[in-house]
Amino acid sequence: MNQEKIISKALTSNNTPNLLIYGLNGYEKFISIFQKLYEIKEKQKIIKKDITYCKNNYFYEFNIGKINQKNSQTIIESINEIINHKNYFNEKKQNIIILNNFNKIKHNIQNIFRVIIEKYRLTTIFIFITSKYNSIIEPLRSRFLPIRLPELKNKEKRKILYENLNPTKIKTNYYDFIY
Repeated sequence: MNQEKIISKALTSNNTPNLLIYGLNGYEKFISIFQKLYEIKEKQKIIKKDITYCKNNYFYEFNIGKINQKNSQTIIESINEIINHKNYFNEKKQNIIILNNFNKIKHNIQNIFRVIIEKYRLTTIFIFITSKYNSIIEPLRSRFLPIRLPELKNKEKRKILYENLNPTKIKTNYYDFIY
């Protein structure tokens, strides 16, 4: 089963697990899969004190690559406001919080997220996106379904191109040897 099917099945499941998406360009791949599953409306940018995050009809998205000791409390307060309530505006009735660039968070802040995840599992689905799997502490990794999104190999890229080209214009069996 490929990663897209695994993510789709996990997101549409009745008991959706927390997801840990890792690999280069994991964010773009995950968002494209999410958009195929659901009709996502335009993102609304929310600015609170010294942080900015986005919200739409399905999820809240935090890019926490620039988190530090000063603004970590603001992000945690914002997340606590979101997770204290059920979401009645989407099909799942749960909040979905996407934390992008999670690999850039220090271990002490990751421990705070571990407690939050344990406490609010019923109202919230967390999706962490990282480029480095080992940068996340083990107690936190154990609470997620890890899914690796590898980069496409050159052969796979050529196959996609070949399948989308008009075969009447290009008649060659050697497309795999090109490059």
